[in-house]
Amino acid sequence: MVYAIDLSDKIAIVTGAGRGMGLVMAELLAQSGAQVVVADVLPRSEAAEGLERLAQIGRPPIYLQHNLAVEAECQAVVAETVAQCGRVDILVNNAAVTKQPWQLTFEINTLAPYHLMVAAHQDMRQRHYGKIVNVTTSGTFSGGGDGIEYNATKGALDNLTRYLGKRFAADGVTMNAVAPGPTLTDMMRKYYGEDQFTEHYLPTMPLGRTLVPLDLARVVLFLCSELSDGLVGETLLPDGGRARLNP
Repeated sequence: MVYAIDLSDKIAIVTGAGRGMGLVMAELLAQSGAQVVVADVLPRSEAAEGLERLAQIGRPPIYLQHNLAVEAECQAVVAETVAQCGRVDILVNNAAVTKQPWQLTFEINTLAPYHLMVAAHQDMRQRHYGKIVNVTTSGTFSGGGDGIEYNATKGALDNLTRYLGKRFAADGVTMNAVAPGPTLTDMMRKYYGEDQFTEHYLPTMPLGRTLVPLDLARVVLFLCSELSDGLVGETLLPDGGRARLNP
């Protein structure tokens, strides 16, 4: 018997999925049958290519353009999803900024996930079911990362995962985090180049290769599925062994 992850009856919000790693996460969820709701600040025209990719995989995605730095717009993401789909089953807090002022970084990386989690929990608890996944950073463990503002705000989100995870679990809502290591995204290719990125990070990777977005997306899919039903408040570390095992 072949085991398959089946999310065909699930409604999944993925923030920051108009492109990049969030889009890869959304693609795997769509491949598993989920109705994907993409919440992003990008104008729809800039997310059109990603939305077309999702539409070719499964059900046409729903696109919600919102500025997640605003609490009311975070709440609107959940409210509009419920209005269009009837409920929220999965929330993936992926949207983030780096190399921005402290206040904006905190609003997007910490406060926005908090507001989204609280709003989603209010809907999920009615059915005693929900999956929440927060994307943090392996820099929380290694002390490395993409700047002090980024690390501090992602560290706060990691702590929120445990704090709220403990309190939401009794309502059937399981919350966990995934803390990726340096990943060769399109943005990294643009800023650093694949050769330079690989030359810098490969010597620190016990895995023997650099990470790609699919490495992270597969862990997110696991946390969104019934396979992770026994996990609450955990932070999984798909970083190729870099933070824990790098000599």
